[in-house]
Amino acid sequence: MLPGTEAIASPKRWKQIATWIVRLCLVAVLLVALYSQLFGRTWVGELLVSFTFQYFVLGVIALMVHALVSRSKWGNVFTSLGAAALLFPVWSFLFGGVEVRQVSVLEEEQKLSVLSYNVLIENFNFEEVIKYVQEQDPDVLFLYETSREWQQVVKQLGFAKTECTIRVDTMGLCAAVSSPSAEIELLADDVGAIESAFVTTEVAGESITVVGTHPTVPWGSEAMRNRNTQLKFITDKLQQATVDRVAIVGDFNLTKFSPVFEDLQRAGFADVGQGRIRSKSWSKLPTDFGGLVLDHALVGEGVSVAKFEYGPYLGSDHRPIELVLVPAYRQVSTGG
Repeated sequence: MLPGTEAIASPKRWKQIATWIVRLCLVAVLLVALYSQLFGRTWVGELLVSFTFQYFVLGVIALMVHALVSRSKWGNVFTSLGAAALLFPVWSFLFGGVEVRQVSVLEEEQKLSVLSYNVLIENFNFEEVIKYVQEQDPDVLFLYETSREWQQVVKQLGFAKTECTIRVDTMGLCAAVSSPSAEIELLADDVGAIESAFVTTEVAGESITVVGTHPTVPWGSEAMRNRNTQLKFITDKLQQATVDRVAIVGDFNLTKFSPVFEDLQRAGFADVGQGRIRSKSWSKLPTDFGGLVLDHALVGEGVSVAKFEYGPYLGSDHRPIELVLVPAYRQVSTGG
C-alpha cells in the first residue's frame, strides 16, 4: 500500500464521509421543503411543494442510511427529527376526506358513473382506450388533450350527446353523455379562454352538475395565474348555480399540497381522493416515486361517492379516474 493511502482506504473514514453527505442532503431537502411551504403561492414554491410526499420519503431513506453508517447518538436524533419534520405537511393528507362507501346500489337510475381521462395528445392507442371506455360504460365521459383524431374516437363510442372543443394545442376537451336529456355546456373564463365541460343530468329524479376540467399547464407565473383563474371560475359558477348537487373532476395540473387546492376545498368542495397520495395519477418515470397526483375529484355536500379509483395506464402519462356518484340523501345497501 502506498504511503498516505491508509486514511483514504479506511472504512471508518468512508463512513464519516457518508454520514456527512447524508446529513447535508437531509438539510438540503429540509430547506427546499421549508421554502415550498412558506412560498407555495409563487410559481417556484408551488412547483417545489408538489413533491412534498417525495421529500418525506427521502427523509426516511436518509434516516435509515444514517443509522447504518453512523453510531452517533445525536446524529441519529437529528435525522429522526428531520424525517419527522418532513412528515408533518404530509400527515393530514394521509387520512380523512370523503368516505368512499363500498355499496351495492339497488337501481342503476340511482347512481351516476363518470370517467375522466387525459388521453395525452400524442397517444395513438385508440383501440385499447375504446375497449376500456366500453367496459366502463360511463354515464358521463370527459377526455382531455383531445386532437381531431380523438374527437372522432369519441363520436364512434355511441353516446347520446357529444361536445368537443376545436383547438390545435394540448387543451382540447371532449364531453359525452349517455342520457339524451343531459345538457353539456363548454364554458371558459375571460382570461385563459380554456373551456371546461359543465354536464347537468338527472339522477333518481334529482339534478346533478359535474364539471370536467383541464386547466392551463403552469409553465410559468402567468400560466399559473391563468390556471388559478379557470379553477376559480368553475367554483364561482357552481356556487351561483341553482343545482345543489355538484362535482368537479379532471386533470387539475396541481397536487393536493398546492395552496390553490386548499382554496377549492375552502369553497365548499371535499376531496374524494384524500388519503390516496401514494396512488399516483401521473408519472413520466417507471416508478410511482417519480409521479404525482394531478387528477382529482371534488364533490359538494349534496353528493355521496360510491366509487373512486384510478384506472390503468393506456398509452398516456395519466391514469383515468373512475368515479360513481350518488345523491347524498339516497339510502343504499352495503355490498356483500
